[in-house]
Amino acid sequence: MEQGFVSGVSVDKNIARISIINVKDEPGIVYRIYNCLVQNQIKIDMIIQSGSKGGVQDISLTVGKPFLQDALDIIQAHSREIPAERVEYETGVVKVTLVGHGIAGNPSVPATLFEALFAAGVNIKAISTSEIRITVLLDVRDAEKALEAIQKVFHLK
Repeated sequence: MEQGFVSGVSVDKNIARISIINVKDEPGIVYRIYNCLVQNQIKIDMIIQSGSKGGVQDISLTVGKPFLQDALDIIQAHSREIPAERVEYETGVVKVTLVGHGIAGNPSVPATLFEALFAAGVNIKAISTSEIRITVLLDVRDAEKALEAIQKVFHLK
């Protein structure tokens, strides 16, 4: 049934993840991070915010690899506005996106995706969803086996 909802899968290896660790959990933090980057023409893709713990949280985002250093420099330049314990980055990641109409309304689609990745031995680093897509961030070394598993289970080949 899920193959009727899924129309394709894409893989983006040209991304990097930036994680801003132990940011104060207060109104405006995400805005300040996002605003300083977009004011400098840095396109942000995924944004993942952890739950608050002890008044702090982690915020991760993905940017194109060509913009990684600029993004890091901008975040550093705005460190007074974005107080954090540290900023980390990772370049060995891949973004795999499953697309299709009504994905969010069919709980079997993410369940099937997660099961396929589990069966392939692929660890998920982050997840982002919308009505028409599910995006997972994976180790770049897992890109091909993840793609093969997803194409097989959703009959996309």
